[in-house]
Amino acid sequence: MEKLKKENSKKIKHIVKKREDYLLLSSVRLYLRELRLSDVNDNYYRWMNDPEVTQYLESRFNTHSKESLHEYVKGKLSNTNEIFLAIMNKEEDRHIGNIKLGPINWRHHYASIGILIGEKQF
Repeated sequence: MEKLKKENSKKIKHIVKKREDYLLLSSVRLYLRELRLSDVNDNYYRWMNDPEVTQYLESRFNTHSKESLHEYVKGKLSNTNEIFLAIMNKEEDRHIGNIKLGPINWRHHYASIGILIGEKQF
């Protein structure tokens, strides 16, 4: 099991590269890239403390500080069993939400997915 997990972890790291200019997926209006600690800003803080935005998230039960959000994102980025991506608006090059895949079950090849659209106009 550990060998399988390590092999698949290497594949995920290959897919989600750490380069600033790497786009994982792109459409006409949006693109996905790895979430960065610099994305934890005033907008992110506003999203995570807005009951309308977080109404379907487990995090809705908590009050978040910028520090707690920073630590949360830092933990997700270092976790090889999860992929945490920023949803970006191409026209404005603007971070509008997140998508998280994980935890990944390497043995049975499945994972949960979570999507957050923080900017309500999207």
